[in-house]
Amino acid sequence: MNKPSEDIKDRLDIAELIQEYIPLKKAGANYKACCPFHNEKTPSLMVSVDKQIWHCFGCSKGGDIFAFVMEMEGLEFIDALKMLARKAGVQLRAPANPEQQSKRSKLLEILELTTEFFHQSLLKSKAGQAARDYLKTRQVSEESITNFKLGYSPNLWDALSNFLHQKGFQDRDILDAGLIIKRENKSGFYDRFRHRLMFPIADGQGNIVGFGGRIMPGPDEDQGAKYINSPQTMLYDKSRILYALDKAKSEMRRLDYAVIVEGYMDALASHQAGVKNVVASSGTALTLEQINLIKRYTSNVILAFDMDLAGNEAAKRGIDIALAQGLNVKVAIMPEGMDPDDCVRKNPKLWQKTLREAKAIMEFYFTTTFQDLDFSLVADKKKATAALIPVIANLTDEVEKAHYIQKLAQKLAVTEDILHDYLAKVKTQATFETGRGQAPEIEAPLKKNKNELFSTQLLSLAFNFPNSLEIIIPAIDEKHIHPSLQEVYAELKKYYTENRSEFQFTKFLEKLKSKNEKAAEQTAVVELYLQKDMLPEDFSSADVITETEQSIANLQKSWLQQQMKQLQTEIKQAEEVKNQSALEKLTEEFNKFSDQLAQIN
Repeated sequence: MNKPSEDIKDRLDIAELIQEYIPLKKAGANYKACCPFHNEKTPSLMVSVDKQIWHCFGCSKGGDIFAFVMEMEGLEFIDALKMLARKAGVQLRAPANPEQQSKRSKLLEILELTTEFFHQSLLKSKAGQAARDYLKTRQVSEESITNFKLGYSPNLWDALSNFLHQKGFQDRDILDAGLIIKRENKSGFYDRFRHRLMFPIADGQGNIVGFGGRIMPGPDEDQGAKYINSPQTMLYDKSRILYALDKAKSEMRRLDYAVIVEGYMDALASHQAGVKNVVASSGTALTLEQINLIKRYTSNVILAFDMDLAGNEAAKRGIDIALAQGLNVKVAIMPEGMDPDDCVRKNPKLWQKTLREAKAIMEFYFTTTFQDLDFSLVADKKKATAALIPVIANLTDEVEKAHYIQKLAQKLAVTEDILHDYLAKVKTQATFETGRGQAPEIEAPLKKNKNELFSTQLLSLAFNFPNSLEIIIPAIDEKHIHPSLQEVYAELKKYYTENRSEFQFTKFLEKLKSKNEKAAEQTAVVELYLQKDMLPEDFSSADVITETEQSIANLQKSWLQQQMKQLQTEIKQAEEVKNQSALEKLTEEFNKFSDQLAQIN
């Protein structure tokens, strides 16, 4: 008789399962994809349908369907087993001893019962009438109340805890579920949520993991926080949850874009109006983890936040994070004085129109920056310049950059040359303005590839802090360095080895000149050395070591990635001409580099 896990594997196709999370492309008998567990642009995750396994050659993670779901959903094995058993239609035997129930499963059961308790309190209790009336004023339908399992928490200190005690649960587990609070200076506990409209918060699979509670309108409305959420628990981490994701994910995948709003009511109202690819960040600043959740279903995002100052700043933070993760981002400009909930309730078609007319990022920055500015005032012109030039500087396309410089110049009634001067200053100032613990990326007048950037960066550290060569030389060969700097590095290694205790940059430069080295090399050396002027004043010896080690890792990784990219091209060519011996040799070399890259990561 097969084990349940084997039955599940027999019934579920690994490629179909993984495709529910990330897009797969056919690669011979297998499939490939960009790995969701680390950032990459070149697909390195392979899925074998025959072997029913997956493996990422970039980060070395891999396994069967259980390993994938555990990694993607953050589950223990027993919970991944239950989830996939439901999907496969495999019946699992209940544990003979209730103590065998996992802690996570117990908390999920508590939260499910709590959801039903709050929901019935809203629908049937006399005390829930105020909450029912409030929902009517917000035009929330009975269908939405049911679909989102909205609830009401009674205005009592122990209503929920007494209910859960009757179900056989102990205070320790109820506390771990985030539902009660220990009394100060007294024994016992009291209910966390009292006299609030309750929004159950589900994970991507529909499991309730926490709650948001809105204080009820009335004379006591100003006596507490308008919204309170569950505390962080084993199940609930607000930075890793998007409200309504379980209901929105299929539409996000079908329409190939997601809409992110701020509040529970914003998301609920949109779903009620038929726009169902909408999730909420639950009032928190958008996080990297939330963006990675979105990436499972689409690479296109519309941010629809309130158009007040806080909303604009939240949108800008969201833009930065989403762009860093490779998403395509637009921003919905809400009608004046409205949030998404207001917009939907006033006119659902206006909400749909607002989303259709979502602005490109730069248009959003221009629109929000120009708000409330008087361009007859020099001070306001300077404000607009200070806000927009750094954003324009980050654009990689020169035509796009020129377009927005021209647009800003026209708006400010100044010449483009003046703005180009500002642009050059921004680039220069950005050159070593990075945080500790990561190697600074050097801005160059001409666009450089990663290998050239990291080579420049490493040599700059070497010239500024010669002792760093003790770390650099054993780790970096000429082959790792960009071709334009290989001769400089070779001469540097040789000179440092011969003059270890008396290394001086000026003497090294004189030696280069005496050998009639190319002017370009000398210029490169000087430019590298001058980067020191832009280092932070408190750049310590410990910082030097940290930055050097990170720079070495960056350079090694960029070189390995270059080699692997070239090998991928050669492997594809060998596959096309069916050269099996070459294919095996190239694949072996690719795997060797992949292992080296995994060690660095």
